[in-house]
Amino acid sequence: KNNSSVEIPNISAGAILVDVSGNAFACSVAGVGVLNGDSTQQVTFTWPQPLEQAPVTDEVYFRSNLTK
Repeated sequence: KNNSSVEIPNISAGAILVDVSGNAFACSVAGVGVLNGDSTQQVTFTWPQPLEQAPVTDEVYFRSNLTK
């Protein structure tokens, strides 16, 4: 969610799946593109193969290159 009134360009999102021991076992990156001010956008992550285990938790990170 973009709580500001300013458009945020060039966003990418990364997801890390974590097992019961606290170790990362899978990750994925998705391009979000532009997120307008005061708006939300759904992000979908995919993996090339089925997961061998269910994650206990996940971590999602967002970043934007404001210079492009």
